[in-house]
Amino acid sequence: MSETVSVELPTSLPYPIRITRVLADGEVQRGTALLEYAFTSDEARKELAKGGKGEWDMVGSWDSAIEGRLDRWEEWVKPGTRVERSKIALWLEQSCSHPVQLHGMCGVCGRDLTTDDYLTRGGPSKYAGSYEMSHDSLGVTVSTNEAKRLENVTKETLLSSKRLSLIVDLDQTIIHTTVDPTVGEWIEQGKKALEDVAKFHLPDDVPLGYTAPDRWYYTKPRPGVNQFLRRMNELYEMHVYTMGTRTYAEAICNVVDPDKTFFGGRIISRDENKSFSSKSLKRLFPTDQSMVVVIDDRADVWGEIPNLVKVVPYDFFIGVGDINKADSMAQTKLLDAQSEDRPLAKESEPLNNDDAELERVAKILAQIHSTFYRAYAQRVKDTIPMGCDVEVIIPDIKSRVLEGCTLVFSGVIPKHQAAETSGIFHAAEMFGARTMLDVGPGMTHCVTATVGTEKTYRASRMDAAVVWVEWFHKSIALWKRQDERAFSINGAESSTSPKQVENGIPEDGVDDGGLDNLLDGWDESADAELQAFMEGSSDYGEDTESVGSVPGSPSKKRVRYADEESLPLESFRDPPEDQDWAGDSDDRPAKRRLLLEAPTGDYVPEGNRFQWDGKMDENPTAEDDLFAQMLEDSLDSEIS
Repeated sequence: MSETVSVELPTSLPYPIRITRVLADGEVQRGTALLEYAFTSDEARKELAKGGKGEWDMVGSWDSAIEGRLDRWEEWVKPGTRVERSKIALWLEQSCSHPVQLHGMCGVCGRDLTTDDYLTRGGPSKYAGSYEMSHDSLGVTVSTNEAKRLENVTKETLLSSKRLSLIVDLDQTIIHTTVDPTVGEWIEQGKKALEDVAKFHLPDDVPLGYTAPDRWYYTKPRPGVNQFLRRMNELYEMHVYTMGTRTYAEAICNVVDPDKTFFGGRIISRDENKSFSSKSLKRLFPTDQSMVVVIDDRADVWGEIPNLVKVVPYDFFIGVGDINKADSMAQTKLLDAQSEDRPLAKESEPLNNDDAELERVAKILAQIHSTFYRAYAQRVKDTIPMGCDVEVIIPDIKSRVLEGCTLVFSGVIPKHQAAETSGIFHAAEMFGARTMLDVGPGMTHCVTATVGTEKTYRASRMDAAVVWVEWFHKSIALWKRQDERAFSINGAESSTSPKQVENGIPEDGVDDGGLDNLLDGWDESADAELQAFMEGSSDYGEDTESVGSVPGSPSKKRVRYADEESLPLESFRDPPEDQDWAGDSDDRPAKRRLLLEAPTGDYVPEGNRFQWDGKMDENPTAEDDLFAQMLEDSLDSEIS
């Protein structure tokens, strides 16, 4: 049975293009030239930017990746038309559109679709427009049109039950796993915090040719995970997407979902994903992600997708981290090292069960769901409103977190990086804040990693909050603006003590061994000497604070940070003459002056010249005699 399918211009064409000739008519084979076009080369673009000429200096052709009989061209396709992006250009009638393929063979007509030529694309299927959509790795792919049809079916099912799709990561999102044998010993000792820790073997989870020790995996479910999954199951259809192996993912699901109520068989592991470093929504939803939400403790594996709700990592086993962050062989070595080194036995407080993150995430997911279906309830007939799109809803929620805040950063951005292109500027704007390069009218917050910068001093004299950078990080991590009073530099020191920075780059200091050596012999007198130096008097008197210091803070040497490079030198000069001084005016120290003029060219200022009139002083002083004797002794010693 024949089928008419649409064919779009490839996204890989060098847009914008101008159609010069329409070629295809009648039968179309794989590789048939459909049309020719002109485009502008990079060199010509540079010339055009300078006011030169040379537009449309290159030509190319668009070749068909599929076969069929031409049904019709779209009306806009004609010579001279300028095209800015990919869109449907023609329709082909195919005897078989190969909607489903199995290991490169069409599941309908049986044709081999593994042709390897210049039109071959990468990915799960070499045949153009084919996608893997199944959760397993059986080699089943579908065509673009079939993918759209299947996703429309899924969408109708979800809309009828008022649900969305939720992709759930495992490690450090809803569980935490270790292979440290110390945990097994603690379980035998009856530690209360380990009552719900699951224990299992993965005998086949070892690369070929590598013999691993007989080890146990210990998995701690995140506090509240059962209530979380039960609540989300009412609002979302959930899928597991993990960097762990298939056997590991199934073992974890047996822990958190033993009855397969929440996830069923909807699991994608590294075996199906075929990547150790990235995840993709198109693996499950190739053509439409408007109803898909992702929760994961890692944003880097997803790239910049608007569907992500980042979760604060769950660290129950302190210092263990994510056991599935490496590739297969590296992971096996990492697990062996963890089993042998027993890092938990070296920690003074190795377990951390103080966690309520899933409660926060559940509120955000519920808000996304209610916003989507509130917009859907306002639809006209069968038209879905633009507000029914997770990729619009999530950025909108994030943009309200710091709405109304205008931030200036001090001592935070590395000196070599432009502030406007820094990640912290991008994050601030993503969460609704405005950013400024310097302290000025309209600023509401000065966010700093250290005290004593010019910006913190000037901001403290204005009606603005001067807060530690932890205020910003915690606000965007929790999607909730934090109370500035708890992070004020004038209040109590933050729980994560800010590190001093130099040139905008935090100093992590030396390692523990080096620090111990450095502090050998350090006593109270040395500490008092350091404190006296840090609080020592400036050139203007002992009771005068140093220029640029935050009022009330010890006087320190001034440092210009990376984000102060553009400040005028006036901000760093001596205090003005009319500054108030304690005591009488006679106590005011003399203003420092240059004693000598700087030479310019060949000219040597009068005060810099050494002149001798050829005459000896007739009345030498005792000091002159002493100097002459010292000079004579020095010359004698050199001669001898």
